[in-house]
Amino acid sequence: MFTGVEARQIGCMVLDEVQAIKNPKSHTSLASKRVAAANPGCIRVAMSGTPVENRLMELHSIFDFVCPRFLGTNAYFSQTFVQPIERDSGVARSRASERLTTAVSPFLLRRLKTDKDVAPDLPEKVEFMHVVQLTPQQRRLYDAVVFETMRAVESPEGIAEPNGEFDDVLRPEDFGFDDASGMGEASTSHQKPTKGRSFQVFAMLHGCQQACNHPAALPAARWPTLEILEDFEGFVPEPGNAMAADSGKAARLMELLDEILAPPREKVLIFTQYLPTMELIAHLVESTFPTVRPVRFHGGLSREARDQAKAAFTEDPACAVMILTLQAGGVGLTLTAASHVIHFDRCWNPAKEAQATDRAHRIGQQRTVVVHRFLSENTFEERLSMVSAQKAELAEAIVPTAGGGANSADGVRLLAQYSCDELRKLFLAGKDGQVPLRRSKKQRAKEAASEVRAKEAAEEVSQRRC
Repeated sequence: MFTGVEARQIGCMVLDEVQAIKNPKSHTSLASKRVAAANPGCIRVAMSGTPVENRLMELHSIFDFVCPRFLGTNAYFSQTFVQPIERDSGVARSRASERLTTAVSPFLLRRLKTDKDVAPDLPEKVEFMHVVQLTPQQRRLYDAVVFETMRAVESPEGIAEPNGEFDDVLRPEDFGFDDASGMGEASTSHQKPTKGRSFQVFAMLHGCQQACNHPAALPAARWPTLEILEDFEGFVPEPGNAMAADSGKAARLMELLDEILAPPREKVLIFTQYLPTMELIAHLVESTFPTVRPVRFHGGLSREARDQAKAAFTEDPACAVMILTLQAGGVGLTLTAASHVIHFDRCWNPAKEAQATDRAHRIGQQRTVVVHRFLSENTFEERLSMVSAQKAELAEAIVPTAGGGANSADGVRLLAQYSCDELRKLFLAGKDGQVPLRRSKKQRAKEAASEVRAKEAAEEVSQRRC
């Protein structure tokens, strides 16, 4: 940090990835503005592709560095712009949005790689949404995660002990987050333990998401104990024992990779938030495509190992699949060897997904980039996807093409404020948010037969590939 004479000698300040100061109370934000205030005549430049990631107040914090007091105080900005734009509709929202856009536009200098004058040779980007169904096994696990967590949410004993201390703490490693990267918002947002009701909602959100990925993707320590799982018959929740037929997403992924890896072979990036899911996908790729060597990229790798992984994917034809955690692989990489990008699970922040996609869709790419997003039908993933799209529209209305979306940590804090009825409607797929814990013998036999047929079909396809 600059102090004394050094601080007074600064003639220009340029902040790259300026969304790092979107929280006006963060140490980074306070320090940056303190140095700028000590140099009133210095030129200030803020660079970012995502100046609005979740809330309009983030834009105020950035402008408070670039042009202090231009947008008024926090209270004035909130009352004049944030409330009508984020909460109202119709004329009030339209007027406030137009007024704010008019005010900030003279300070914005935007160049997009999609502009033909900037990158005339950049190929197109094509996007697809793959909506898949949960297998019967996944549905039972998904329901069990919701029901068991809702019991804790509704029970006062599951929220706090009489002495005021919480009896359970959720840490990043409990769900396999890649927090070793030290990069990106997703890395830092989960470093602090989450407690109480927020803990339970957080557990339900990510437990359900990993159940949607694959039953084996949910760490064994987080598996529910409800009677709804009574007929899993010794299923071992370990990635090494996983089969693609046990998951709608995994089955669709193998089908998609079968097309991508067929001659002439193309290369693909697969993004996930979770280390267990990364290992699961790597296992499925290795067992299904013996001639393909998947490359792993996560925050636990050293700088040398990261460079080796990048070089192997770029230069080795056998390394046609790279599996990355969104936290470590979402920024700072150029991977134009890939012409396909797959988002296996959603982080609910379109800006971060766009940054990850841009690892392949950037200057130097020679082929059309095809982006695939996976979504589990009739689950919370489907409903939160609509909320995420609305957030993106909000950012687009104020700062066009800036991206945006629901930040995962902010989203959890918001969901923690939901009532129990609202949580049921969000997470449960049954009528009125109810799913029966016990099923008839006939229904269970039908589901078991369906699972057997799916596994036999998957084994037959795998043998043909070999």
